[in-house]
Amino acid sequence: MPLPPAAPRERMHTRTIECHGYRRDDGMWDIEGHLVDTRTWDSRNDHRGEIPAGTPIHNMHMRLTLDRGLTIREVQVAMDDHPFGMCSDILPAYEQLVGQRVGPGFSHLCRRLFGAVRGCTHISKLLENLATVAFQAMGPALSREARERGEDPTGGRKPFFLDGCHALASDSEAVRVHFPKWYRNRDADAGA
Repeated sequence: MPLPPAAPRERMHTRTIECHGYRRDDGMWDIEGHLVDTRTWDSRNDHRGEIPAGTPIHNMHMRLTLDRGLTIREVQVAMDDHPFGMCSDILPAYEQLVGQRVGPGFSHLCRRLFGAVRGCTHISKLLENLATVAFQAMGPALSREARERGEDPTGGRKPFFLDGCHALASDSEAVRVHFPKWYRNRDADAGA
């Protein structure tokens, strides 16, 4: 269902984030993202001079290469457009991700490593999206393969995403239907 009609307005800024997950022929996974910010008005800055309306203010890319265990094996970051000459100086900091695992606690790790002046706000925002896309791309494919081999995709552990949102609360209908092993009937537990 779309949003209700808006009040009369003028669009001033657009941010587009596009992310893709790829299974590589060598068994690794590439999770790529692209962030673009544009304005509907001409602007200017000392680094780039005149920036016509519709020209990207930010145009940035990131690729994480992960193994099947969600460990980051390679990081690539690029900035085509940025507002200050020094923006790209921070890109080597993201190499700290190599060897880290995308999983519970990853967002906290990223804030610790790249928060405030230790990173680029835009690259870090893109990184948040890439972590989610890694789960969306890899999780279902790897789970399906495990089931085809007759294995439990969770390895007997509660899936990390349960109790991570309203729909996947342990006492929700979605968990009862799709993850019955982990379903908890709170009403029954309260009456016991």
